[in-house]
Amino acid sequence: MFVGWQQRAKYPLIDLSLFGSRGFTWGTIFATAVNFAMFGLFFVVPQYFQAVLGVDALGSGLRLLPLIGGLLVGARVADRIAKHLGSGTVLSIGFTLLTGGLIAGATTTVGTGYGFTATWVAVVGAGMGCVLPTAMGVAIDELSVQRAGSGSALIQALRQAGGTIGVAILGTVLNTAYQSALGELDRAPFSTGVMQGVGAAMQVGQPQLVGSVQDAFVHGMSVTLLVSAAICAAGAVVAVNRMPLRRPAEPKERGQSVHA
Repeated sequence: MFVGWQQRAKYPLIDLSLFGSRGFTWGTIFATAVNFAMFGLFFVVPQYFQAVLGVDALGSGLRLLPLIGGLLVGARVADRIAKHLGSGTVLSIGFTLLTGGLIAGATTTVGTGYGFTATWVAVVGAGMGCVLPTAMGVAIDELSVQRAGSGSALIQALRQAGGTIGVAILGTVLNTAYQSALGELDRAPFSTGVMQGVGAAMQVGQPQLVGSVQDAFVHGMSVTLLVSAAICAAGAVVAVNRMPLRRPAEPKERGQSVHA
C-alpha cells in the first residue's frame, strides 16, 4: 500500500526510482541485512554479560569493545581488498565472517569464559566492517551527485527499519526459545526475562535455580544467533551471485594502443 501511494503521490516521501539502479538496490539490501543481524547481537549479548557473567551495565558495555575493534580492522582491510578485487568479494568475505562469528557465538554455554566471547564478537565486528562501508559505497556510487543526498537518507532510514524489525523478530525468537527451555519454571516471573528469572531465583532462597534460568537463556541466545547467522549466510550467497567478484578493468588512457 505504501509503495502504491508513493507511486501516485505528487511529492513522494521516497523516490522509488532510486531502486531502478541495481547497485543501489543490492547495496541497500546488504546494509539493511547486516543491521538486522547487528541489532540482534546488541539485543542478546549484553543480557548474557549481565545475567550469566554477572557484570553491571558499564562492564557489559566495556566487554563489547572487541566489536568496535573488529569493525575498525574490517573496514581497513576491506578498503585494501576493494582496491584489487570487486565489491562482491569484499561483501562475501564480510558476510562469511559474520556467519562464522555468529555460529561460534551460538556454541556459547554458561561455563564459557569471556575470552571466547570476545573473540567471536571481534570476528562479527570485522564482518560488519567489511559489509557496511562496502554496501554503502555500492549503493551511493551508482547515483548522480544530485541524488546522492536522498539516496543516502533512504539507506539510513531502511537500515534503522531493519534494525527495529531485527530486534522485534529476534527478540521474539529469544523469548520463545528461552521460555521453551525453562521447563517447569515456565511461569512468571521466571518466564518474563532472564534478569527477572535470576532475581526471582535468588529471592526465593533457591540459588540452584539460577543455573536453570541461565541455561535456558543461553539456549535462547544460541537459537537467536543461529537465525542471524542464517541471514548472513544468505547474504554471502547473494553477494557471490549478484555482485562482481573482480574489480572492473580501468579504462585505457587516451592515445594508448589497444595492442600495447
